[in-house]
Amino acid sequence: MASGGDRAGLLRVLYVTIFLTATGLGTASFMLPVFATSLGANYVDLGLMGALRNVVYTVMTLTVGYLLDRFERIRIYITGMIIGVAVVAIFGIITQITLLIAWSSLLGLVSAAFWVTASTITANISPPERLSQSMGRYNLSWILGFVVGPTAGGYILEAYGYQTLYLCLAAVILVSIVVIQWKIRPAITLHNRSGSKGLSLAPLKKLGLAYLTLIPFTCILGIYMAIMPGYLKLV
Repeated sequence: MASGGDRAGLLRVLYVTIFLTATGLGTASFMLPVFATSLGANYVDLGLMGALRNVVYTVMTLTVGYLLDRFERIRIYITGMIIGVAVVAIFGIITQITLLIAWSSLLGLVSAAFWVTASTITANISPPERLSQSMGRYNLSWILGFVVGPTAGGYILEAYGYQTLYLCLAAVILVSIVVIQWKIRPAITLHNRSGSKGLSLAPLKKLGLAYLTLIPFTCILGIYMAIMPGYLKLV
């Protein structure tokens, strides 16, 4: 494992990759309903697209967590982003709303792979006594991507159209992959050290009430992200 100073440096690089990837994936998610309405999608289509993406996201968070316990975590991080580059780039050439709804489910897949893995790697690299600070900076990194990405994406979309927008977003994620390969992967290898290999939902039962409190928030957020951008284009 890297020393304290090395960990701090690796975390700074990791935050850069999180910012870049969140910029690409977050902007793609926010612009997708707008793109769908330009293809003729109605509110039912937007709701279905958001629901399908979130179902895949839910399933994949458990799947990715299972994989993180069994395989090297930096490799999973990179693999998820490579898939993300392809998924985001192809959005720009889709011309049928049915195909767009189906393809958008893959955005749920790569988003789950990114957020679950990025948070896990942040916790793994962080010195234990600075974990709260590290997770705060992790959240700051991706939320900055959500601020910068849609703002810049709007200007790109107005000037050059959807195909150029999604190619630019894919390129941003690709830069993140290059940074990881260059700075992080040669410096550290992350495996599960607990020795646990079984899949168990028992630990989740203790958090059942906490998860229930998230339901209203997630319902509102899901409606907002799936419907609101398309609504703003229609009004």
